[in-house]
Parts: sequence; C-alpha cells; structure tokens
Amino acid sequence: MKNTRFKSVSKTLFTITLLIACAAIFHAQNQTQWKTGDKVEILNLSKEWVPGTVIGTVDWDGRTLFRVQLDDPNASTVYFNHTPPSDMRARGGGQAVANQPENKQPTADAPQIPADNQPIADAPQVSRVVGTFNVGDRVDTFYDKNRGHNRGTVIESGDRKYKVHYNGCTKTFDEWVDSSLVREAATITPDAPEIEFLIGKWRTTTVAVGGNYAVWGSSPGIQINFDGTYIWFQPDRKPPVKGTWTTDAKVPGLVEGTPKFDGIIVKDGDGVEWKVFKWVVKTDTQDRIEIDRMCLGMSEVGTRVR
Repeated sequence: MKNTRFKSVSKTLFTITLLIACAAIFHAQNQTQWKTGDKVEILNLSKEWVPGTVIGTVDWDGRTLFRVQLDDPNASTVYFNHTPPSDMRARGGGQAVANQPENKQPTADAPQIPADNQPIADAPQVSRVVGTFNVGDRVDTFYDKNRGHNRGTVIESGDRKYKVHYNGCTKTFDEWVDSSLVREAATITPDAPEIEFLIGKWRTTTVAVGGNYAVWGSSPGIQINFDGTYIWFQPDRKPPVKGTWTTDAKVPGLVEGTPKFDGIIVKDGDGVEWKVFKWVVKTDTQDRIEIDRMCLGMSEVGTRVR
C-alpha cells in the first residue's frame, strides 16, 4: 500500500514539475526580444502567418509590443503597430533568441540608425540631426525615411531612441522610436493658403452623432479669426470656448489620418486638442472644413457662413 502511495505522490510531483517547466518555457517564448530590422512572420487579421520586418516597439501598459511592416505593400493592412510576441515568430516558423546580440551586419531594407550628429540622408524635411532632441520637443515619427507615421512630443530619451507621446492620445499609445526615424516637426506659417482658407465663420455638423445642421450663433459652430483667436460655440447652451489657435503642418510622407493635413489646432471646453483643416468634396463648390479630435476619430464638418 505504501509503495502504491509513494508512486502516486511521485507521479503527482512529476506532473507539477512538468507543468511548471512548460509554463516557464511558454513565459520565455512570450518574453522574446526582437530587434528593429529582424525579419519575422506575424499573424495577420485573418490569422495567417505572413512575412514582415520589425520597425519598432510600443510600451502598452507595461508590456513591450512590436511594430511590424509587412513585406507585401498591397496587403489590406501593411503596418501592425501593437503586435504581441505570441503573434510573432522567426521566418520559417522558429523562435527568436532572447536578448540576442546586435547584428553587426545591416539587414536589407531595415531602418538604419546613423551615427550621432550625422544628417539623415534623403529624409523628408530634415532640419535636426540625430541625437539632439530634448524632452518637450515636438517631433514627427516615420516608418522609414520616406513614410510618415505620426506627430507627438518627446517625453523620454534613451540610447539612440526617443519615447514619444502622440497628440491627443492616451499614454497607452506612447512608444519608443529609433532616433533615425524621428524628425523635427514640420511647420507651416499662418499666411499659407491652407491656413488662410480656414479664416471665417462656419456652421457645423457632428458627424459621429449625425445631428442636424447648426444655425450659426444659436447652435454649435466655430469662428476662426485672422488674429490667431477663435470662438467655438458649444452644444447644450454651454458657454463658447475662446482661445488661440496654432498652426499644425502635415507630417511629410503620411498618407492617412488627421496628421496628413495642414491645419490649425484648437481646444474644446475640456482642453482637448482638435485639428481644423480644409475638407474637399469632389464636384462640390462650397467651402468646407473638418474638425477632428486628435487620435480618437471623432469629427465635425463645417460649411462656410462667410
């Protein structure tokens, strides 16, 4: 009887040890450290393994997720900005080696990090060399030397990288970006045609709600003045918001999203930033604007009153 009990206990201990070992292996695999430039495969939205290249990391509530650009430029989604290690593997189905040493040979097509204080060749509108940004600087980030990603503010610096907070986003979207993919924010002057177009009075419609067109003066609308001020009329009889607008140039090389437009930044009653820019409707001769809440996708559209 004792021998049977001993075997039973031994079997139980072996099973527990095996489970702990498997859990440790699973944890190690999920702590895999990929480097910028690594060639990998990731699970796309259809849960298929597709080839891509690591182009950066994202700090997501204390977890390190990865930004990956797919090899196929015609894929429905080319950039995956919050990929967990569990959805990644090495080309051919393997696993990366944790804390692997730096590859001394540049990987083809991978973003290259130039030496400090060396200009970035062929970068769009480069006016600041690598290694000179400070906390609080406004910057543009890029997927590569030609394709824009977003605009934000440097909140921390590291070894050849910057942590960037994006306009209007929660800190969940903060991410570390290689210094080679960070540029001084593009600028536009108040007398540029794209900015002067916005001067005037506009009646607005909240697109997200689908409300009725407003009547100027008694319903939401916005007045943008040439002297750099604005009056933004609020719904529900709230007092109008008065403030000073600032210009916000488009991010060079960006093909989608609010930062691809030249416009101005205004703030609502809660101090949240919105961007105002020209809205072009084909076959329409009316002057129109769009007002987008930064990062969150909420919009209002406006038609010129005068």
